[in-house]
Amino acid sequence: SGTDRAHGLAEVDAAEVVGSIGDAAGGFDLILESAGGESLEQAFRAVNHSGTIVVFGISSGEPASFSFRDFSQRPIRVEVFFVYESGRPFRPDLQVLADLVGEGSLHPQVGLEVGWDEAGSAFSALAERRVNGKAVLRID
Repeated sequence: SGTDRAHGLAEVDAAEVVGSIGDAAGGFDLILESAGGESLEQAFRAVNHSGTIVVFGISSGEPASFSFRDFSQRPIRVEVFFVYESGRPFRPDLQVLADLVGEGSLHPQVGLEVGWDEAGSAFSALAERRVNGKAVLRID
């Protein structure tokens, strides 16, 4: 559930932790949405007039339903981002993240760490949304 997946966020200074966007108070100027389905539909209801939703995933595997009326009554902007089609090389961004982790400024939430020989089970756990955080494969 969303509450289970949010475990640990309060400990890293999150101002508010909610189980789903529908439980969040107030409207938002910007929503980063990666679940799709009902979560994306809730984002449409939660974004402010002239706000922006950036869609960068569909981890739920569920479609979302919208109509033209959803946009005509309250103008909002929807941006879709596909990292592999962004046209930018990954290396500089990954280097910044690695440097931040190395200096202790960024704390990735690791939910699973296994050896490379267990990659199949790690991929299954990710696909089934049983990992809260990042999955790390060690090369032993």
